[in-house]
Amino acid sequence: MRKWVTLFICFLFSSLLGQSLPTSQVQLAIDKAKKLSFENLDSALHFANQALQMAEKLDSPRLAFHAYRTIGLINEDHNRFKEAQIAYQAALNLADARLKDDEQLTIYTDWAIIHKKMGHYKTALEYHWLTIERAQKAQNWEMVEDGYHGLGTLYSMLSDFNQSVQYYFRSIEAAEKWGNKKGIVLTNQNISNIYMKAKNYNMALKNIERTYDMALKLGDSTRIAAVLRIYGNIETALGHYDNALAKHLQACSILEKRNDKPRLAETYLAVGNAFLQQKKYTKAQEYYNRCAAIENFFSPYGKAEFYHKQGQLFKQLNKTDRAIVAFNKSLEMTQSLGFKEVANDNFMALAGIYNQNKDFAKAYTAIVEANKLGEELFHEANQKNMTEAQFKFDVAKRDFQIDAQTRQIEQSKMVRWLLIGSLVLALGLLYLTWVQMRKKQEAQKRTELTIKELHHRVKNNIQTIASMMRLQARQCQDPSVSSVLLENRSRLETFSMLHQQLYQTNDIQRVDLRPFINGIIEKLQFSHRIDPERLQTQVAVEDRLLDVEIAIPIGLIVNELLTNSFKYAYPSVSILNITIRIKDNSFYYADNGNSLSPQFDFEKNAGFGMDLIKSFAQQLKGKYRFYNNSGLHFEVNYAV
Repeated sequence: MRKWVTLFICFLFSSLLGQSLPTSQVQLAIDKAKKLSFENLDSALHFANQALQMAEKLDSPRLAFHAYRTIGLINEDHNRFKEAQIAYQAALNLADARLKDDEQLTIYTDWAIIHKKMGHYKTALEYHWLTIERAQKAQNWEMVEDGYHGLGTLYSMLSDFNQSVQYYFRSIEAAEKWGNKKGIVLTNQNISNIYMKAKNYNMALKNIERTYDMALKLGDSTRIAAVLRIYGNIETALGHYDNALAKHLQACSILEKRNDKPRLAETYLAVGNAFLQQKKYTKAQEYYNRCAAIENFFSPYGKAEFYHKQGQLFKQLNKTDRAIVAFNKSLEMTQSLGFKEVANDNFMALAGIYNQNKDFAKAYTAIVEANKLGEELFHEANQKNMTEAQFKFDVAKRDFQIDAQTRQIEQSKMVRWLLIGSLVLALGLLYLTWVQMRKKQEAQKRTELTIKELHHRVKNNIQTIASMMRLQARQCQDPSVSSVLLENRSRLETFSMLHQQLYQTNDIQRVDLRPFINGIIEKLQFSHRIDPERLQTQVAVEDRLLDVEIAIPIGLIVNELLTNSFKYAYPSVSILNITIRIKDNSFYYADNGNSLSPQFDFEKNAGFGMDLIKSFAQQLKGKYRFYNNSGLHFEVNYAV
């Protein structure tokens, strides 16, 4: 209401004071648009466009630039990336033509961010580097900080955590040069998040403890609350639920005093989720009710997640009608905004409720929609992996070319110096030796790039064959034949995952087993539609880096055993426990299924899957055995 009064007063004074106050009107309209961004898309865009029209009447390129940026930010907040890109392009054109370097650098950063979200990683990389190069020449350390921070975020999205942390540290160096203590704390938060994504929880905890001390010294309560939220997430990942809740509740207390409703909504949701995870449903409902009271301050994604979590709570409390309403509310947002992962979770949850209520028609419809989204997500994940792999290859190629150009420049300088005296003769001999070493290194790099490209093509061919098998399985009328095709497709995808890992790492001879095995578990859990709440996995891998010749049979054995457990053991227990242990040249697998009788003879009743496991075990040149002890057990010793 106060803003409306302010706008009215500005309008009255502008008629008396000519063109001085319309500038204030433009800024007020921009501020109003930003405030309404999460609350009401149409209203926010209305004020932003109003600001743009006023700026154009005033012929103010600076105000028009900020109006275009605001329109882009609002659309970006609502995942309307094409509309955001159009607005940013207009701001970019205006900045290049009529504004100073500072405005240009600002829009370069926005342009890079929107392209990151759209998956255009090369364009994002180019604009971040353009920002850094121009800002360094102008000694604009604020924009240098933003550029390196953007690169850290980009490589975090690509799961290149080492590179991400390096660029975040460069961002901190730039922040120190212009005294941005808030920026230093924020970037350290992100570094803690990177360690958590990489599952290096001890480093994440140490870093967030140090960051929390920095935030306390800074005295910025908003930043302290933000650090506490990350702190709570790390404690949750470590299983320290009481500590996590204490951190989240401390953040709530700070944000309540500041009446910071957008951040408070996110933090209430985190607290509710923590209580839901611990099955403390009364406390979870209390904090979800607090979320509901300020739900308009959520981002669109946050609101969709809130409705989904609220639906999960109602489902646990057997309030199925309210759960259906909550899941459908979440669906309305996820489908319109393209949040496919949450939409898929909503359809699966609804299918379970409808099935429980014996409304099989609606259950079937929900399952069909979930399967459709599952296929789209699987395809998009493959496309994303391919895009990321191509991006990394292109960056490596560009760096290789830059190195070659740098060497040529150095060589030309060296040639000039060779004309000087007898000392140059000795230097020339050293130079020739250096050149030979560099040639060998270049040849080795070319060989590695060729091998990686070969792995890339093999992976593509395997994926093509797997897709053909999926299509054949869909068209096949015989369920047994269709099942065989799908199982063979799963085996091919395991091969594909191995080649993906080889292609993305510098080591083409050895495989890091932990992410390889976790990837197989996630793939099969997804394809067999296993409920995460009914699955517990324990993967202990001490022999992490293994030769490819050993990793392949182990990966395929894991694929067969998991497939067997998901098909036969999962339906027979309330919670399926899977144990995988690799230590001292031995492999052990167990589940807790009760589908086998104690007298089951693995040698006489072995099917094709068991025969494959035996064959792979023989490739490992080791002794193996199956046995039934409250579930299937398998172990094999292999020769290194």
